[in-house]
Order: sequence, then structure tokens, then C-alpha cells
Amino acid sequence: MRKINVVLFSSGTSAEKGALKRVSEELEARGCNCFSWRELFQNAKNLHVALLPMLIKKIPTFDFAVLLGEGHDMVTILRKGQKISVPVMRDNVLFETGLCTMALGMSRVILLTDPGVRLPEDLEGIRGVGVYHATIPQWEPGGVFEEGLKVAVEKIIAYMDINRDLISPVVIGASASAAEGYATNFVMRVLEHLEEGFRDKESGKVFHFSGKNVW
Repeated sequence: MRKINVVLFSSGTSAEKGALKRVSEELEARGCNCFSWRELFQNAKNLHVALLPMLIKKIPTFDFAVLLGEGHDMVTILRKGQKISVPVMRDNVLFETGLCTMALGMSRVILLTDPGVRLPEDLEGIRGVGVYHATIPQWEPGGVFEEGLKVAVEKIIAYMDINRDLISPVVIGASASAAEGYATNFVMRVLEHLEEGFRDKESGKVFHFSGKNVW
């Protein structure tokens, strides 16, 4: 059986503290191939490559996404007329959670957070049917962190084993929509305007292609 390919997302703070590295090491020790999201761009020829389009292309190539959502930030929410301060994950990690959910399907996205981090209700889901969620009580590598990490990774690996063969209708639907959009907005337009030729944006020159060349 092939190894599970996992992409990991985290805040810069998690990477600096070494938490991201330790999570990756523990998953790799259990048979996963792990890649930090930053590694997805290391072979990019253009250093100014747009991150979002690249992520949208590459996330669906993985089996699972694991996102480290420690409570680095505090926000104030209004509930029943009362203001409450709660710890939340970094906004970029929250955005990437949504991105991964749409690219892979909810069953292939895993959140690893502090026990007290507030998650949006839609992520938790009704009656707990949402993105899979594991916790580590402390995020400073060493001591308590290591104990919590091993317990969390055991749960994550068990979850992956159950869901690794599941085909997500979200992914199928997204792929079909992408293919239809490509056919409609590019292929069909090329064929419709083939006889008119195509203008080069820089030089303004119009190019014409014969049927043989198109084939």
C-alpha cells in the first residue's frame, strides 16, 4: 500500500517554534509523505509566482491536508448581547482550511489546534459532522507538547486509515466544473474564432493557423 501524501499548513509562528516540523516528523514516522505548503513553491521558476492560483492547483494532488491552528490571536465576538474574547487560529490558516475543504472534501481535512481555540460553527458541523479536529494542550516543542503530539498523531493516523479510500463528491464536482469551464471559455472560443486569427498582445500582429497546424 502506498504512503499517504499530506500537505501541512501553519502560521509562521508554528514554523519558527518548530511545531510544524515536529508534527511533520511524527506523521512521517507513521508512514506519511509530508510537505509543508512552502515546499510547494520551492521549484517555481518565477519567484513572483502568485501563491493562491498555485495552491488551488496543487492542493487536490494530496490525499489529506493537516492544518495547525493554534490560538495565536484573540478576537471579540458578540453572543446574546455579551462581548466575549476568544482565542482563534491565524486568519490565513482559517482561509486555507476552507481552501483545502473545497479542494479535497471535508473528510480529507484535519485541524490540529489548542483545546480552547474557537472554531467557526460551520467547521465543527452539526452534531460534530464537520472537519476532523484533534488537539494538543501545549504548542511549545518539548515536554507536554511531545506527549500531546503522539496522542494526536495516533488519532489522525487512525482517521486517515478509515478515510483514505473515500472518494469525495466535492472533488469530483470541482473537477467536472473546472473541465467544463476550460472547454467553454478556452477550447470552444479558440475553435469559434479560428478563422479570424489571434492577435499578439505585445506586437499587435495577427496570426492565422491552418487546419493542419491546429490538428
